[in-house]
Amino acid sequence: MRNDNNKQPPVPGGPAIPGYGGDHGKGGAGGAKISGGELKNDFEKKFNSMESKISKMENQITTKISKHMDEKFHTIEKELGNIRIKEEEQEKRLDALEKNNVQRNLVFFGVEENEKSYYDLQEKIIDIIKNDIKVEIQQSELQALRRLGKKGHKTRPISVMFTTLGKKISILKNKNKLENTNIYIKHEFPAKILKIREELKIQQQKENEKGNIAYIKYDKLVVKEKYKDTIRVVAARKLDQNPPSQTQKYTNLHLLTYNVRSLVDSTRLPQLEHSLRNIKWDVIGLSEIKKAGQQIEEHGNFVLLYCGEQSGRNGVGFLIQNHLKKYIDNFSFYTDRIVRLDMNFNNNYITFIQIYAPTEKAPESEIENFYNDLRKAMKDIKKDTFIVGDFNAKIGLPREEENLVTGKFGYGSRNSRGQRLIEFCYENKLTITNTKFRKNTKNKWTWQSPDGNTRNEIDYILAKNIKIVSDTEVLNIPFSSDHRAVRTTKEVERRIALAWKKYWSLKEIFKGNFPLQIKKKIMDSNVLPTLTYGCQTWVCNAEIKRKIRSFQRATERSMLKIKLQDRINSSKIRRRTKITDALTTIARLKWKWAGHVIRSSDGRWSERILHWFPRDGKRDRGRPLRRWKDDIEAVAGNLWTRTAKERDKWHEMEEAFIQQWMIPE
Repeated sequence: MRNDNNKQPPVPGGPAIPGYGGDHGKGGAGGAKISGGELKNDFEKKFNSMESKISKMENQITTKISKHMDEKFHTIEKELGNIRIKEEEQEKRLDALEKNNVQRNLVFFGVEENEKSYYDLQEKIIDIIKNDIKVEIQQSELQALRRLGKKGHKTRPISVMFTTLGKKISILKNKNKLENTNIYIKHEFPAKILKIREELKIQQQKENEKGNIAYIKYDKLVVKEKYKDTIRVVAARKLDQNPPSQTQKYTNLHLLTYNVRSLVDSTRLPQLEHSLRNIKWDVIGLSEIKKAGQQIEEHGNFVLLYCGEQSGRNGVGFLIQNHLKKYIDNFSFYTDRIVRLDMNFNNNYITFIQIYAPTEKAPESEIENFYNDLRKAMKDIKKDTFIVGDFNAKIGLPREEENLVTGKFGYGSRNSRGQRLIEFCYENKLTITNTKFRKNTKNKWTWQSPDGNTRNEIDYILAKNIKIVSDTEVLNIPFSSDHRAVRTTKEVERRIALAWKKYWSLKEIFKGNFPLQIKKKIMDSNVLPTLTYGCQTWVCNAEIKRKIRSFQRATERSMLKIKLQDRINSSKIRRRTKITDALTTIARLKWKWAGHVIRSSDGRWSERILHWFPRDGKRDRGRPLRRWKDDIEAVAGNLWTRTAKERDKWHEMEEAFIQQWMIPE
């Protein structure tokens, strides 16, 4: 019998949980059981894990959204920046258009307002210009005119637009003839500029009260300070970015030194002036002028000061820009190798000493005398002193221990004269400015031998106060001298580059579907003259001729859209294009110009240069370079100058010269 009294009570805690040990195949009594606390802990762990994952996902999503938004904002900012730039450019264009619209305009004030029609107003203006201003004018020279502003009790000014700027300028030049009348004239300005000028008038008045000279130049106020030579330019609505400085002494000066190898011939100085036209300079020290006497010569744009004892030997001097001549304080002559110039910039003195040292072959005693004379020239010099010129000395690469007088940069090797110059700099606390600034090696040498194989740095600028020197560099001046020379090749290459520029400016025509005949006409009338400009003076060897021919062949292929890989013969291309041959044109122009120069007798520069020969010059060793007249002498002989005077005979020989001048394909 079953004994119910032995029955075990059920275990509290509920059913068994699968996965927590025990026999899962049996009932709850046989499986492992967990308490409610353990279940709660497990739930919290899983909840925290899920919460961490959710937080991590939130961070990732936030980061991605932020990054995406940053990219969007960056793009928008960039677009806004571009829009601002375009707006500024557009505003500049509008300002330029407004300025251009009134460029030929004048405003007449004080003209009685009693006209009944446009015709009456026009006749009134013509009458004032003719009878009062005394300038001849036709009705056709007035493009438009009108009264400014609304009609009221006051007389309105008249805006007059002329057909040409020249007519406006001629009227302005004679405006003082209106002094005894009630009429006066002014430039017309855009409305925006007028507002700016009104604001500047207040600043102008303040500057005038200080004793400064102030005037308004378009939309800027120009101030010239009292007792100083400095000029400030102040824009409206802006702070003065260049206030007067108590320590400012003088404006920047560009100092050069150059061995000119003689200015005895009357043609040399104009040649030098022409060579300097694209170079910024204020004072130039000149060596080997070779002119006798002590002179100060005023020319158009400059003043020449020089000293020499004997014509054809040594001689030194200065070229000074014309606007600086008022600052010349003293010009002193010591020897035909040393000259001194003192300039006074409102009690701020600068001393320039130009030298030409004896050559390396000169005896030691002559070198010693030169440096003794230089010491005399340096007596009582000021802090800002420069000694410049051809020292005929090579200092080479500076040494570390010489940093008191040199920098880190040099050229070549040192010779005994270079060491003598270093010692002189130590003695007088001078710095060789050439060594202070890093330059490419090819831009360091200042002299080359006649054969072109040897180059040295022998021209220097020495400074007493290196702090005021901002740069020292070697310039290529296209003027005949062994201190840097120039050749025809550079000019021909420049003309070819300009011709390419002209060709591509007409790309729409040459690359378009226009008839070949039109392309030929434009090529001959636009590109060819650009290429051959000034060719009458060229000295053309075979290399230069090949460059010219290659350019023309390339443009022909470009016109016909033919590539080199197509291997089409150049003569076939020429038969299609039928353009004028450049080499033939150059030869023809040179021959005609040679005859024209010989037949002229008015002393023009081309005639003088053609007959000029250097007194002490000689051709370099080795194969002689081709001269301008060699091509002509090959056809017309050594007496070609006589033949050229017979016009008909010279014309008959033209074709022979062209055939001889050409090079084979």
